[in-house]
Order: sequence, then structure tokens, then C-alpha cells
Amino acid sequence: MRFTKAFAAALCLSAAACGGGDGGGSGGAGGTPVAPTPTPAPSPPPSPPPVQAVAYRASMGAPLIGSILFDINGNAVFGDGTAPNDDFSTTTNRNGEFGADAIGRLTSRTPPSGNFLYMTSGISRETGYLYTAIIPVSGSRIASPATMVLAPNMQPSKVGIAMTWEELRDFDAFAALTSADATTRARGQQVTALNLKLLIHAGYRSQGTLTGAIALKDNVTGIVRELQAGPVDFNSSASMSAVLSQSSPGLTADTPERQAVAQLIARFGEAVDLYLTGPETIAPIEYALRIQILPEVAALFRSASGRPALTVTDIVNMFRYFEDMPRPDTATADFVAVPDLIPEYWNAEVNVPGTHFTYNDVNISGSVGVDIDGNRVVAVRVPAQFASQLSAALESDGSVTVRRWGTQRSLGWFEYDARNRDGLVSSSRAYVALKTLN
Repeated sequence: MRFTKAFAAALCLSAAACGGGDGGGSGGAGGTPVAPTPTPAPSPPPSPPPVQAVAYRASMGAPLIGSILFDINGNAVFGDGTAPNDDFSTTTNRNGEFGADAIGRLTSRTPPSGNFLYMTSGISRETGYLYTAIIPVSGSRIASPATMVLAPNMQPSKVGIAMTWEELRDFDAFAALTSADATTRARGQQVTALNLKLLIHAGYRSQGTLTGAIALKDNVTGIVRELQAGPVDFNSSASMSAVLSQSSPGLTADTPERQAVAQLIARFGEAVDLYLTGPETIAPIEYALRIQILPEVAALFRSASGRPALTVTDIVNMFRYFEDMPRPDTATADFVAVPDLIPEYWNAEVNVPGTHFTYNDVNISGSVGVDIDGNRVVAVRVPAQFASQLSAALESDGSVTVRRWGTQRSLGWFEYDARNRDGLVSSSRAYVALKTLN
């Protein structure tokens, strides 16, 4: 069975300016004729300024490559309709742009003109991880977690960002990270950090899906409710505890567990602010969020007893650990393998189905999708630095037998090759908690 996650987004205009040239002439005085003044060669026209791209962008912090679904019939239900008012889908290009002037969209379908509500889903350009159901407030050029939870009645100042909502909805924070203007660059860092902080809230409520997708719709409701009541400080344990109390699992968790999770989320926020500088720092944060932070949140919700509290420094060091992780070739490849985790609560020796490693591997051709039945693990390799604590063997049925015997809580990895049904091969890492709880 093959399925793709098709959702997506909006329209766009483009503006260009151009300049003209000038020329010279000749003249003379009355009376005695004089030799004509030589006519200078015409000046070349000035180069026109570059076209200002206003293609709408999908983002989860990094650009999102995927699909956009427009609510053409205006009922806020995506994917329905009766001709000629069927909801309309198109795709981004590999930079997350999807407006009418976007070049290189994955499909040739041009977005409709008009101010339609839209939803976008896809993969992070920096890591390949899936993010779904991002629905920005109507009128937003940027589809991101920030433009989903903030609105005219919930201004960015409520989360400590000195911008108006009208500025935020059109602000390409990812592009701003490399701006020559210090103020623009600082705003880019603030908004990108906010997007990443919002992902942890959607992430702990999205865990357990086969593909590992983080779904935004319905999973940031606690944030929205708190913003309706007043400011939210993502680096404050008390503020995060109030958010957690708005919806499950925080709503039903015991107080010690909820407080432990709130503290971890707040410290994650502080760590993001300390570590995030340019575009290259987004991927290590994403990897740490997916492979270490969200599993720790799940463990704390089960029981906070006996688990050491992570410090801000611990979390920053987690980000740094993933700096050597090779980035996926989302710019040109049609198949991308995505990192996985073998958690500490699994047995020290465990036979892992191959699909555990390939469910989240993505195809990027015409659209972005996950082929649940079409991918297979075809090779595994344990690097020398972990050979004394870890082994991995590919079995004839495509499963992988993993053995680990670490004595301290630490993270190792082995590399695997995955092949899709078209024969394309991509490599990634399976991270392994080297010390188990069993």
C-alpha cells in the first residue's frame, strides 16, 4: 500500500522593478557656427533590481517540503467539496515555497488566486522528519506553527516578540536568519525559536504514530487557550505547567509528572534560545527533539520518579551531539531515509522489524509521501566507536537484531541503508540507548 500525505497552501503575487537609461545630445551657439559637440555613447541602462520573491513559504522552523490544500468552498473542512468547488491541492518546491511565482514546485499545479484558508504538511528540508496539519491564520503568507497559534487577537508580544501579527504573518524567519541587518536577524532567531518550541507541545501529543509525524492541528490547543488568557513564557516552568494543564496527557497526569515535564519543556526553550543562531543550527535541535527530548517527555509522563532532571547545559550538549549527523539530500534526492531510535526500555537484545526503520523514510517525487510497504533495510553497519557496546545484524527477513551492553546512560548509533520499491537507496542512522532499563 502506498500513500502520500497531501495537504497544502496558498497563492502569491510577484513584483519586479526596472530602471531606464539616458542619452546625450549636441548643441551650438547662435551666430558663428561651431564644431558640433561629439555625441557621447548612450549609457547602458542600470541593471534592474532583483525580483522580490513573495512566494508563500511553508515552515516548521526550517522550510517544509510538501503539499498544500486550499479550502476552496470555505467550510474549514479540508479535502471535501462538490465540483466546481472541490478543495484544491498543490505542492511546494524544495525550498518550501508554493505561491504562484514559486519556481520548481514538485507538481505543476498553480495555486488558486484568492484568500483561501489552507493547510500544509510535509518534511523538514533539514532533516526529513514529517510535520502535518499546519493551518495558519487566514491571510498568512508564511505557514508555520507561529502563524497558526498567533492571530490579530493574540499578538506576538504575548510570547515576547516585538512584532505585530501583520508583520509576523508575512515574515520569513528562516530567510531572516542570514540577513545582513542585525535587527532582522534577531527577529528571525526569535520566531524560529518559537516555531521549534511549539513543536515540542505538538510532539508529545503526536507520539506513537507509525511515521513519527508531528501533527500541529488539535495538538497546540493548550497554547492557544493560554494565549487567550494572557502572555505565555515558553522558558518558564510555571507557564508551561499551566499549558500542560489545558489538555491531555498533562491534564490527567499526576502533579509530580506534570511539573517534571513542564520543567523539561521550559529548559528546552532556554536551550533553544542559547544554541540557535543560523540555519545550520536547526537540524541538531530537530534531531535532539525527536531522538532524546520527546522520548524523555514520554518517560516522565509515565513516571518522574528516579529520573535525573536534565539541565539547560545537558540539552545544549544534546544539540551539539547531532552536529556531525549528515544532512539528508532533500534538495535533489527522490528518496530520503530518516533517523530512528531504539529506546532504553526495549530489551538489551531485541529483534526489530525492518519497518521500524523505514516507516518514516520519505519519497520526494511529484509529491512527498511515505510508502509503508515499499521500503526495506538492505544493510547495517556499526561504527568502530560503538563496537564495544553495540552490535546490529540484518536478518534474512529484513529485520535487524540489536544487542547492547552499555553500563552508562548514553546514545550510540548504527548506520542502515534503505531501498524503496523503485530501487533507490538512502542511508541514515538508527540511534540506540546503550544502557537499557531491562
